[in-house]
Amino acid sequence: MLVRIGGIVFVIGRLNGERPSRNRLISAAALTVVAATIVGVKVVLTH
Repeated sequence: MLVRIGGIVFVIGRLNGERPSRNRLISAAALTVVAATIVGVKVVLTH
């Protein structure tokens, strides 16, 4: 699920007609880290 969230960056780029770049890769990784952090906080707070 987290990989899918990170992949949104690539989908948006392709819809805009742009090729994947290093910035997109870094943005996807950052988005995945943010999503994982949110999941971790949610698990800690609710269990």
